[in-house]
Amino acid sequence: MDLPRLIVLDLDGTLLPESKQISSRSLRVLSQLQEAGAQVTLATGKFLHLSRIYAEQLQIQAPLVALDGARISQRGQLSERGIERRIAIEALEEI
Repeated sequence: MDLPRLIVLDLDGTLLPESKQISSRSLRVLSQLQEAGAQVTLATGKFLHLSRIYAEQLQIQAPLVALDGARISQRGQLSERGIERRIAIEALEEI
C-alpha cells in the first residue's frame, strides 16, 4: 500500500473528541505513519499556543497552521509567526 506523503489533520471534532485528549490509538497510528515516512501536521481553528501542545504530543516536525498564526519552516528551522493573542481575541469578539 502506498502511504500518503503528507497527512494534514484538524483538531476539534476530527482528531480530538470532546475530552480534548488525543487517543492512544491515534497517537500510535500517527506515530507508525511518521515512522513509515509520512509527514503529519495540523491545520486548525485553535490558537497557535494551544495547537503547539498537540503538535508536541504528536512529535510533529512539519509546519502547521492555526487560527492566529503558523509554525513555518525557514531554511530548515521551524519558527512561529502570528498575531498577539490579545489582538486575535479582540478581533474574534468583534465578529
